[in-house]
Amino acid sequence: MPYIGKSPSAGVRQRYQYTATAGQTTFSGTDLGNLTLTYTDNNFVDVFQNGVLLKGGGTDYTATSGTSVVLATGASVSDVIEIIVYDVFSVGNFFNRTDSDSRYLSAAKGIDDQTSSNDDQLTITDTAVVINEDSDDVDFRVESNGNANMLVVDGGNDVMAIGRAVVTSATLAIQNKDDTNNNALDIYNDNGNRNISIQQDTSGNGKFMVINNAGNNMHRFDADGAIYRIGNESPATNGHIRMADSGGYTMDWMGTGTRTYVFRGATSGGNYTTTFDNPGGGVHNLTIDGALSKGSGSFKIDHPLESKRDTNWLVHSFLEGPQADLIYRGSVKLSSGSATVDIDTASGMTSGTFEALCTNVQCFTSNETGWTAIKGSVSGKTLTITAQDNSCTDTISWMVVGERNDTHMKKADWTDADGRVIVEPTRDAPPKEETPKEGRE
Repeated sequence: MPYIGKSPSAGVRQRYQYTATAGQTTFSGTDLGNLTLTYTDNNFVDVFQNGVLLKGGGTDYTATSGTSVVLATGASVSDVIEIIVYDVFSVGNFFNRTDSDSRYLSAAKGIDDQTSSNDDQLTITDTAVVINEDSDDVDFRVESNGNANMLVVDGGNDVMAIGRAVVTSATLAIQNKDDTNNNALDIYNDNGNRNISIQQDTSGNGKFMVINNAGNNMHRFDADGAIYRIGNESPATNGHIRMADSGGYTMDWMGTGTRTYVFRGATSGGNYTTTFDNPGGGVHNLTIDGALSKGSGSFKIDHPLESKRDTNWLVHSFLEGPQADLIYRGSVKLSSGSATVDIDTASGMTSGTFEALCTNVQCFTSNETGWTAIKGSVSGKTLTITAQDNSCTDTISWMVVGERNDTHMKKADWTDADGRVIVEPTRDAPPKEETPKEGRE
């Protein structure tokens, strides 16, 4: 049968549709669309038979049960029964825009605790989210599942804490979740390795602050205040510098193998000693490109006598003087009362080295095998020795002393413009620049 009227739709109303059998009067339960008929008020029910609106209130139908509609006259076969149920709703309390803007959050005004006209505790704008804009004594606290003080900002004391309650004497207090190591702060990289750790170590290692790289202590500061390591802790692969406490080395650089360089600060009789040591044995060489300044000097070696080697050192003082002198010495046998010596050749130097290196040269000779008088003189790199007896064949010992006159000496900050040692420098003289002096050739 055709349907007459406006097509019903879902929304605030619900449509139920049934196809009647011969003489059927009661319509309930599941309809053609598998919907179950239900309503709350018969005043909000419309019934259509083949598109014609029926009159309720018992005239054409009765709808009082909430689950069925009963026709006064039985329907014919295939009649279409449409039942429209309307929802019942009411409008509750509401605010207009003005009321809403004055009561709730706006991007311009923020949140006000209503205690004063200038108390915006949370302000949200297009450029910022600000908590406690007006600097009130207001705390900010974030609570996690297992920690009531996961993040705390104490507004009155101007301090904050992570993982614990605030400490009023500290601007920032951090407490790690891991109580086994008592770590205060751990910072990890994107590979999950701990790079920086500040801790009170209970494992016996005494570590206080550690900067790691793949598990190696690259930088470590111990609980007793010592700088324990700068660099990789495995000296076999990379060097490191280690500064220990008063019970050990104050500085220790380790390279590959057994090489180590140590500065000791231990005291003995009021004197401080710095030692360059090689625990791996062998010869340890020290090279200084610049000048070495010292109060005194000596060398200390194993005693050459087997009977003294285990009980005594052998110590000799350095030769010191007001000139930067170089000493060359040797011996020569005279032939027909004379001899010449090439100082460069005798000293294993390239020809011309002695003459370029030395000035103010002096010569000393001694007849080792006879009593004939001799004398010596130096010209350029050549030492000439002559005897009073032109037939003399004695053996002569010689020594040549020359004062250094090379470019390095002229540019050193402890010499004058001519390269001579400044023997009595003033104590209050300003420090010289470390760059080489200009104008010295």
